[in-house]
Amino acid sequence: DAVSQMQDFRTNLLEFQTTLHDLGSDKGLANYDKNNELETLLKDLFNANKDALSSVSTLVSSDPALGPVLGPIVYEIKCIIDEVLDSTENLTDGLLNAVQ
Repeated sequence: DAVSQMQDFRTNLLEFQTTLHDLGSDKGLANYDKNNELETLLKDLFNANKDALSSVSTLVSSDPALGPVLGPIVYEIKCIIDEVLDSTENLTDGLLNAVQ
């Protein structure tokens, strides 16, 4: 059913999040070079995805039928993906800075 599939998806994302966490976490915009068009494009892409995930989370949570069951799971998945995107963005910015 949908709930068990979402829980399995969440579990898989948690494992992936754990793997990436130490690689690029807590850098914020430290590696971001606003003059680099590729870094800016990636930052904007990541932020657009995070905004879309936030909207999906809000929609699911506000549905009286789905909200109580799927709302917390979808929200946690959104948070995990946010962190994965942040880590990926930090790593990419750092790598781009190193090779340029």
